[in-house]
Amino acid sequence: MALADAGAGAMDLSWPRPYVQASSSAWSNGLPVLDIDGPWTRGYQARSGTQRAYQDLAAEAGVALKVPGLPQAGVWRVGVLARSQALVELSGQAAEVVQAYQSRQDPAQPRVFDAHTRALSWRGRGVALHSPQMQWQGWTASASAQWMSLRYLRYAQSAGQVVYQGGGSYDYLLAVEDDSPSASTPFLARGAKRGQAQSVSVALGREVWPGLDLSFKVDDLWSRLRWPRLNALQATVNTQVATKTAEGYINYEPAVRGQFTPAVVDIRIPRAYQAMATWQRPEGQWSVRVHRQWGLQQTWLGWHTASADGFGVAVEPRFGAVQLGAQWRGLAAHAMFDRQDSSAHVRQWDLSYQWPW
Repeated sequence: MALADAGAGAMDLSWPRPYVQASSSAWSNGLPVLDIDGPWTRGYQARSGTQRAYQDLAAEAGVALKVPGLPQAGVWRVGVLARSQALVELSGQAAEVVQAYQSRQDPAQPRVFDAHTRALSWRGRGVALHSPQMQWQGWTASASAQWMSLRYLRYAQSAGQVVYQGGGSYDYLLAVEDDSPSASTPFLARGAKRGQAQSVSVALGREVWPGLDLSFKVDDLWSRLRWPRLNALQATVNTQVATKTAEGYINYEPAVRGQFTPAVVDIRIPRAYQAMATWQRPEGQWSVRVHRQWGLQQTWLGWHTASADGFGVAVEPRFGAVQLGAQWRGLAAHAMFDRQDSSAHVRQWDLSYQWPW
């Protein structure tokens, strides 16, 4: 009996507990997000408004621990992480031009296209710190911070017009900017090999009624992506193009006129916002969740079993997507999708495990 009591006391000690988490998400409002560089023969949906798509990937592993002596009790987490992101924005008409180019087909009739585009992609590795939940006037609050070494950063945008004259002839009237550390020229030094990134995210929650909780979260509330030195391309495309390559693509390269300029890139990670209401009932937990990122908004209606260890389902009517999830003894997994082939516009999953306290 004495040995059993000693063992129970040992288990009460606050020793570090391991955790791992990984997630991947791909969303668009009309682009084939799983085949963004492909021929766009499946999954492309023309829109008069802005076409948007993003892809996120993150993985993290570390330890959760209770730090003695700190005034705020609770579990802190510290880990190493790898993160990447790619985001693209096109006017609806620019997407039509890209679709025609990817499909090696000319538009049906002469037309002027607005060619506004914007794209950001980056990847980095570093460390992350997550605070415990802190109480303040009925609210619970938590924060997390990330410090990363950037391995890649590219920001590109264009503005102007593409004029299809008919008969396979195009006029390009474009201004193009492309900031990439991989760009090189014989007369300028190569760009820096690494950049830096920082991010701070916050979350708030409150019980507004017995059984009814509200929560709010902003990922990358404050952030910074900085590449200290690279060669930025500023160019214009202003000429008629009536030739195609042997593969059938438009041969626009002879029309490009521009120069590389040494530059410093200092931009922010686009924020992601989430608001959620949960209502605990005997038959289970009902929820409404609104998520907005890169101009794309999701509204999920969901249900989960009354106990934390269980399963749940949610639907997103606008995108026609479904979410399936399950939790068991510190292990959680979720998957969201609208279809299973390359024409999908929604594909997201996350998997996490934390040794229970």
